[in-house]
Amino acid sequence: MQLPDKQQRSSLWVGFGIILFFAAALALMWAATYLPGPVGRTFGLLTGMLWTPTIMEPTLLLAGLMAILILNHHRRKTEGPELVYLETVDGPDANLLPEQARSATFPEKPQPPSGDEMIDTIEGALELNDHDQVTRLLLELPQDLLECERILAVRLQLAHANQDPNHIRGLSKKLRELNPKHPLLKR
Repeated sequence: MQLPDKQQRSSLWVGFGIILFFAAALALMWAATYLPGPVGRTFGLLTGMLWTPTIMEPTLLLAGLMAILILNHHRRKTEGPELVYLETVDGPDANLLPEQARSATFPEKPQPPSGDEMIDTIEGALELNDHDQVTRLLLELPQDLLECERILAVRLQLAHANQDPNHIRGLSKKLRELNPKHPLLKR
């Protein structure tokens, strides 16, 4: 038999505490019926009503529900939100990273990268000669960015890497229209 871990023991103690609290409250109410005068008679009337089967079950149900809601509220205050956004690192080199660097959680939905960030990512993948990644990222790029000078330069480098003369001529022409002195045009 496996012993419970720290979190399970903590949960057991909290549950035991709740049960003990309700048992003590009921015992105190019952003991208060023996007080002299109107206080004892009032508690006697209350406990008599609470011990009635049609009233006792709904009362205990509401008390238990309130305890659960209070505990859940306290837990959410201390632990934070339940819904988080998870970003993970994928790919063949992901195993080289330490475990804590492979994923990150965010309480709010991450904003999509801006155009400049996307272009920087594409240029970085091209620097690493990851042509499949460059192609995938180019397909995700918005249409208006496909004709900017930096992306035309990336596409031209990719065409040179693929040795595609038709694309090289077409992209060189487009790049020459935007910047006739671009360093890639001197190849």
